[in-house]
Amino acid sequence: MTTEKKSAIIYSDWIEQFESLSDEEAGKLIKHLMRYINDLNPKAPDRMTELLFIPIQQCINRDKAKWNERAERSRINGHKGGRRQIKEDITQDNLENPVGYFETQETQQVKIEPKKPVNVNVNDNVNVNGNGNGNSNPSELDLIFPFDTENFKSAWKNWLKYRSEKRKPLKSILEQQSALKKLSQFDEEFAIGLIETSMGNGWTGLVFEKTKEQYEQYKNSRTKIGKTIDDIIRMRYQ
Repeated sequence: MTTEKKSAIIYSDWIEQFESLSDEEAGKLIKHLMRYINDLNPKAPDRMTELLFIPIQQCINRDKAKWNERAERSRINGHKGGRRQIKEDITQDNLENPVGYFETQETQQVKIEPKKPVNVNVNDNVNVNGNGNGNSNPSELDLIFPFDTENFKSAWKNWLKYRSEKRKPLKSILEQQSALKKLSQFDEEFAIGLIETSMGNGWTGLVFEKTKEQYEQYKNSRTKIGKTIDDIIRMRYQ
């Protein structure tokens, strides 16, 4: 940010990001945001906050660039004494000279033409990676996986591909991290099962209202099966 700018824009669609967080996680993120816009050069308290703040930081930086551009134009106009306004009375000479020419004391004709609009293209490419050298694309950022196994990561890649084919891709790191956080409340086998079940039924969500209830039933069934196997083993070796 800049010390001259006293405000920042908060976008209403950020609510989806904050709603997916716990109060503690949301508190860390908003405190990190406030420190950033006040030029305190904050360091994220943890990896989760660092990843969640990336898309927010990009929005803030784009707004900052636009504000600085407008401020610079205003500064230049101020040095020039503001915009010069030309007021012409409607006279017979004006009617006879509709194309906008007027004659100076030297009888030279000067044509007044409207200023052409200036097109400004802003290319805001931000490359971020884990080591800070700026050589990787944002899509290559390391996600925090709840299960660091090849089976789960393979299932997750299939899920991302499936969502893209359904034309509802998870575009940002924040969206992906939010979905992974929901899966982290289950064990790996059940989480992979949720992914496969959603794809098999053509769904675009993973966790629903009755998912936790189904998970409790799943754990109970696993416990009963485990007890049965233990009983068979004990009987066999008695």
